[in-house]
Amino acid sequence: MKSIAEGLEVIVKFFANDNPKSQNKIVTRTLGKLGVIQNNQTNINPNEFWRVQIIKETCPHRNTGCFILEPVAKLLPEELSKVVPGMYTEVRKNGLVIITPLHPGNWIIPLLHKRGIMHQNKTIYAVLVDLSQINVPAL
Repeated sequence: MKSIAEGLEVIVKFFANDNPKSQNKIVTRTLGKLGVIQNNQTNINPNEFWRVQIIKETCPHRNTGCFILEPVAKLLPEELSKVVPGMYTEVRKNGLVIITPLHPGNWIIPLLHKRGIMHQNKTIYAVLVDLSQINVPAL
């Protein structure tokens, strides 16, 4: 079963994987479940923000599994903006909340806001800010 998250573009922050036996040296938990880089690229460093495309979600509709990600562009922290209620539309389906900002930009959701959404409904396992439909102005 295909995930509705596949094809979305989102912003994540990468971290060094604390599992020394894993082949994935860089991972993210920004999306609510583990995210790993397709083809295990090495030009991504811990604590970097990246716009990525979700290529695949293993175990869709459940909080297990992971997102397979394809890097699109590296972003600096000062290039990021935080969404707040009223600045986006929202769709809830199959345990996912997909937020689409109303204006162009490199949008992320503040952690407390994301936790609040997830706390409202225990079946939600991920909150994604979808940028795939938004044209980002050239820098």
